[in-house]
Amino acid sequence: FRSLGNAVLLATSSFWQGIDVQGDRAIAEVFFEQFYRVQTPAGAMPRRDSDVHRFVLARAGQGQPWLFISGL
Repeated sequence: FRSLGNAVLLATSSFWQGIDVQGDRAIAEVFFEQFYRVQTPAGAMPRRDSDVHRFVLARAGQGQPWLFISGL
């Protein structure tokens, strides 16, 4: 993101989202990580899930709504 010069990276402890907007086209990358416990007959077991999604958005012009092109 730093090398692009026009990207944004937002983060919390388990969710990161990067957005690169170039004119009327945008690419959003969402990184998800979650820690939790699952109850089993042997007791609570720690689990971890993570995933990455990339979305491409576009709009018809300035002030128009963003539409998903791909990634859903």
